[in-house]
Amino acid sequence: MLKESGLEIILPEHENLSYEEWLNYCKNTDTILSIGAEFKYDGSFFEACPNVKAIALYSVGFDHVDIKEATQRGIPVEIPRCAEQGHFRRSFFVDAVRCKKSQL
Repeated sequence: MLKESGLEIILPEHENLSYEEWLNYCKNTDTILSIGAEFKYDGSFFEACPNVKAIALYSVGFDHVDIKEATQRGIPVEIPRCAEQGHFRRSFFVDAVRCKKSQL
């Protein structure tokens, strides 16, 4: 559904990324779908990844995200409001379309 809307989807080549590898994936992206909590989204992350316009979490907790820092930078953080995956997918799709790069 995302590709059909003209969005480029970038998936890591392997699961056990180092923080530096993760940063390399995130530096040129608009929206991040974060599945786990192994990486921190804080001031240093946002400095290294200035193109990020939204983060969608696929987790219950969000203590790995500095919400105050994201808010100050105008970066919305989507936190699932219910456990139903369908709701989350629709919500992420709307956020991704809003953050779509014009050159895609």
